[in-house]
Amino acid sequence: MIGMLLPFVWLLAWYLEKEKLPAGVNYIMWIVECAALVLLVNTFSRWAILAGIGSVFAFGYIAERHPISAWRGTLKSMKNTWLRSLVLVISLIVAGAWERFLIAAQGDRSVLNRLTLWTGGLKMIADRPLAGWGDGSAGLHYDNWYQDLSSHAFHGTMVNSYLNIAVERGLPVLGIILFVLLLNIFLSNYLAKSVSPAHKGLLGGAAAIVVFFALVNVGYSTIYYVLPIVALAVAVLIITVFCVQRVAQTLFSMPNSLRTLKSGTGKSACATLIKPLALASLATVICVFSLYLGGVHALRNERIRVACAGEGVFLVSKSESSRKASDLTIAPDYSALGVCYGRSIRNLLAQNLDNFDSVRVLAPETDFNRCVGEKIIVMGARAKDWGTRVPLDGQRITFVCPTAPPAGQIKIHQLFLPRTDRWHVVEAWKNWAEKNECPYIFLMSDGILNDDNMRKILEYSNKP
Repeated sequence: MIGMLLPFVWLLAWYLEKEKLPAGVNYIMWIVECAALVLLVNTFSRWAILAGIGSVFAFGYIAERHPISAWRGTLKSMKNTWLRSLVLVISLIVAGAWERFLIAAQGDRSVLNRLTLWTGGLKMIADRPLAGWGDGSAGLHYDNWYQDLSSHAFHGTMVNSYLNIAVERGLPVLGIILFVLLLNIFLSNYLAKSVSPAHKGLLGGAAAIVVFFALVNVGYSTIYYVLPIVALAVAVLIITVFCVQRVAQTLFSMPNSLRTLKSGTGKSACATLIKPLALASLATVICVFSLYLGGVHALRNERIRVACAGEGVFLVSKSESSRKASDLTIAPDYSALGVCYGRSIRNLLAQNLDNFDSVRVLAPETDFNRCVGEKIIVMGARAKDWGTRVPLDGQRITFVCPTAPPAGQIKIHQLFLPRTDRWHVVEAWKNWAEKNECPYIFLMSDGILNDDNMRKILEYSNKP
């Protein structure tokens, strides 16, 4: 948030300088500017610092440069930008934050972990490019279906607003957001040529806010916080007002509006919008297609593939096998397999078990109305959700480590019980199984299943 406030500091300094106030006031503002830049550096946030550098140059390029001077004159007119950049560089060296960039260049764990996470995000985009995986589900689905099997980290988001939106909402929604940001950046550049010198600071401050917001969201999920969104909305509103004023001023500069529209003045007004629109559209299309193609490329060597077969239903299969509907459905439970229930299932597929090339998985929150297949494995608390449901013709239902005692007329084919009775229901289920002549098997488990337990369950489930 500090970086989003910097343009307001520069804007205030710009106006105070234009008002030609006593030199002491300008010196005080320079001290405030330097303090704000030093404070940004001392966050030791690499993405925030990079975004801050980008906003420094955005403000200088829009507010301070002379639009019609030669290149050397342009550089000279941006002297305050170079001073701010110098303050940033000195602060980086003095605070030791520069070392974080050197470590990042060598590939520290933080950078490598993010690159791995982002690669998984690209895969998720490639598998569901249009509809996405659902709001708030990026980290959970990544941990379940795309994270490396050797890793056991938990992720809330993609640590990248753009990837997070594309994963959860789909590429069309991301395209709209990118288009709005890029359009405002390109509009600021075009409007800077016609805005009066008295208002350039305001336009430059708005452009700097948009640039900082656009850059910082590459490494963070700032887009989900209220204050940055409010600051961005203010900046977009300012740029929109300047754009409307520019078009209105051009169109109605002559008495006859119709004549104006047919003249070169009208064409000039249209050009003010057409060029930024074309550039923003082209850049958006390139970004969106690059994400999709990057995901397709990342999936080329994936051993286990995941397809969403409906809301909360996943078809997990080996990459070499066909993605036809599986006759085996697993309804996992958080108490049995944990939050990352999908990792255990993918791990079994990766072990090349016989007669186990694909499986349909019902997420723990999904109702059993979507439950199809010949063999259905119901785990933990999901057994209570299944209740006394009557299986379809030919269906074989297996209960695994149920957490509630039996109730009603339950029709199941097989029962697995834990050796350690943590839920205090094993004896009740054992008596029920003996009374109803249902075969039951004890697992070396307390209700939390490991790979050996899962392998044993699948082997028995595949028996005729």
